[in-house]
Amino acid sequence: MSEGVVDAFDGLWEFSPEASRLASPSPHEWTQHITIAGDDVRVIEDIVFADGKHATVTVKARLDGSDYPVDGSPVADAIAYTRINARCVTAAAKLRGRPTFEETAVVSDDGQTLTVTLSFVTQTGERTSSVAVFRRSLTGPRRDE
Repeated sequence: MSEGVVDAFDGLWEFSPEASRLASPSPHEWTQHITIAGDDVRVIEDIVFADGKHATVTVKARLDGSDYPVDGSPVADAIAYTRINARCVTAAAKLRGRPTFEETAVVSDDGQTLTVTLSFVTQTGERTSSVAVFRRSLTGPRRDE
C-alpha cells in the first residue's frame, strides 16, 4: 500500500445475520473494527453471543504469517495473518498450541461487504464451516486504542 492510501479492510464492520451462514447460533451483535497500515494490522471485535455473553477480542499483529497474541477470545490465544492481495487476508488461529480455526476474509469490489469464510476444528478433530458477512458501517465511531 502506498503512503496515505486507505486499506480496503480499514473501518468498522457490522455483522449481517441474514446474509451469513453460521454452524453455531448467530450472535446478537458482532462488530469488527479493522485497521491495516502497511503490514501492521489491528482488530477489535465486540461480540454479544446468542447466550448473551459478551467478548471483546483484540489483536495487534503483522501480515507476515507469524503467530501473534489474541486477547479476549474463547477460541484462540494466537493468530497468524497473511495478505493474499489487496482485498484478501487469510488467518490461522490456535488455542494453547492447537489449531482451532482458519479464515479467509475478502472485501467486495465495491468495498462495502466483508465476507469471512471460517473453518473450525472441533476438539475431536472434525471441521465445521461458516460464512460470516459484514457490512461497512457508515455511522458509528471508529474505535481507537
